[in-house]
Amino acid sequence: FKHGSSCLRNEIALSSLMLAAPSGASGSWQPLKHVGSQRLSGKPSAVSLPTSTCGGTVFAVAACTAAMLRQSTSCKGSGRQQKTGCTTRLQGRVSDDAISKALLSAAAGTAVLLAPSPTLAEGNPLFNLFTSGEAQVEQGIQYAWKSFAKPQWTEALRLDEKARWKKVAKPVLAKIREIARVLGELQVDLVSEDWTVIGIYPKIILSYVDVFTKYTDTAFDGQDPVDKALRFELRYEVGQLCRAAGTLSDATAKKDSRLAQYAFAEMSLSYDRYLKAGDLYAGSDPTTNTELLYKYRDGTDQKVKYEPQILEPPQLRDEIVVVTGPDKGKSGQVLWIGSVNDKPKFSIVKLGYNTIINAEEVKTFPYEWIAKAESTGEKLVIDAEAAFLASVLACTVVYPIDTAKVRMQGGSDPIPSPAEGGPLAMYDGLVLNLGREAPNASISIGIFHLLTRVFLASFTPLLSPYFDMNNPAARYTVMLPAAAIGDAVGTVVRVPFELLNKQIQCGAASTTPEAVQKVFFEPGATTLVAASWASILFRDVPYGTLYLTFFEIAKDNLAKPLTDLDVPMLGQEAIWGFLAAYVAAILTIPFDVVATRVITQLEGGAAGKAKLSETLNLVIQATKDVWTEKGPEGFFVGAQERAIYYGFLGAIFWAIYETLLKVL
Repeated sequence: FKHGSSCLRNEIALSSLMLAAPSGASGSWQPLKHVGSQRLSGKPSAVSLPTSTCGGTVFAVAACTAAMLRQSTSCKGSGRQQKTGCTTRLQGRVSDDAISKALLSAAAGTAVLLAPSPTLAEGNPLFNLFTSGEAQVEQGIQYAWKSFAKPQWTEALRLDEKARWKKVAKPVLAKIREIARVLGELQVDLVSEDWTVIGIYPKIILSYVDVFTKYTDTAFDGQDPVDKALRFELRYEVGQLCRAAGTLSDATAKKDSRLAQYAFAEMSLSYDRYLKAGDLYAGSDPTTNTELLYKYRDGTDQKVKYEPQILEPPQLRDEIVVVTGPDKGKSGQVLWIGSVNDKPKFSIVKLGYNTIINAEEVKTFPYEWIAKAESTGEKLVIDAEAAFLASVLACTVVYPIDTAKVRMQGGSDPIPSPAEGGPLAMYDGLVLNLGREAPNASISIGIFHLLTRVFLASFTPLLSPYFDMNNPAARYTVMLPAAAIGDAVGTVVRVPFELLNKQIQCGAASTTPEAVQKVFFEPGATTLVAASWASILFRDVPYGTLYLTFFEIAKDNLAKPLTDLDVPMLGQEAIWGFLAAYVAAILTIPFDVVATRVITQLEGGAAGKAKLSETLNLVIQATKDVWTEKGPEGFFVGAQERAIYYGFLGAIFWAIYETLLKVL
């Protein structure tokens, strides 16, 4: 029942449905009547059990499982049963459902046999299990699981190992378990990348080597094959732990966050394996295969809710759920992802806190076994919050560049004159700019990710027979309309602030109230808003579509080369954002020039003479005016300033955004 138990490892043989009790178990044999044995096996029987806890456990599993198999399975072929000594062999073909129920029933039976008093009274769920067969399996098993969690069952299941603990002083055990707290603190410090603090941990970990040695040599000091094998295993894991501590020291010297994360994952895995091999968990979890809990009565699978990997591939430090295998349904955090030929193949995951064993297990899983947990509503909120906060911070930093660009496009000097307020005037209208950028970023990013998930979930089943939907190109194609729609919806909030901000940046209005009066209350205000919205859509939808898609392309294709150059994760995110924004801004500068011309030249008189139905004509006329006045070069006025502005804005935004996603 307990993974890592030397007793069960050496006394259970389960192969080709062969269930055996050890013939050499020590102790006297005492008869014990089975309640309901006539119902289970079809005839009265008595079972002799060894008094040793471990031997009794094994024999109980064998007896109860064999009985359940006899009741609930039909064997094809000869259907012969052979009995030799303490071994029962079942020849034939047994259904998976029967095996599952048999093993679960055996677990319940073991709990009864280990009880201080094995007599079952009517009303006890286990009595119903053994007297009414399959009908009460689930109820009886739930009772058995709860029983295993009680202190008396925990003590009974591990008397062999606890006897070894008595050889070791309690402070030694406490010191070894204390390392879990140290690793937990290291995990937090790795996120903050405080290298001065991180550099202390290798010395702390290495200081525990003598403690490990003390426990290994004291608890397993025998010369029998089991003790020798365990000593070898424990020493090996300590060696791996020390090697990982050395790697962490190297990572600290280089300030390499990725290498430090790898070292932490290796330390966590080796420490957990030491606890398992040395039987140092504070409890024993009887549930060895949670996949059974996700089976319907008809044998079909009950699926775990998760994000498909094609949509949200799990990354380092992501919260995930195990979607298949014996740990199905368990959640945890990705500590490391191992790749072969640049493709992720396995992962090291720190599972959530297990109250039965009082620890957080660390295990390796095939990469395809894990996925980000599905929570569409929650993810939408987190995306929106992170985008809003990241936009506020990023826009505040780069706002003067945007002011210079707008002034140049309006025919003014990039830096305000002393009469206009000097360099400090570069921040005039900052609040309006935040009102323009932050809500728009929140809405567009949230909708972009939401629609990408929806489109992929909808189109993948339909297009899979014809296209390779695992190809990144398929994801990028789906992102284009998702980005366009998200950006278009965001402009609804953006347009009013855009109009006000342009008035102040170009000097058409000196205060916010004056800008409000010009934009919303002078004659032709409706036409001004409509024409501006049309021009902003004309500019922002192409930019937003390319910008968001380019970021995902850069993220997928530049991660490995930048990692090879030892660029930290925060730096990588900034580079992805800068390149995506810079290239998108250069490609869409003509749209920006026309939009700026429409917004700044539509004053009260001109707007009042135009009709709402002629807004498209206003955009066309602005395009002609730019061509007439400055020729083709006119469409690229302020291109460098725009690209630099959006480049730095993208770098700061995505670095902050990706960091906030890990925190929120």
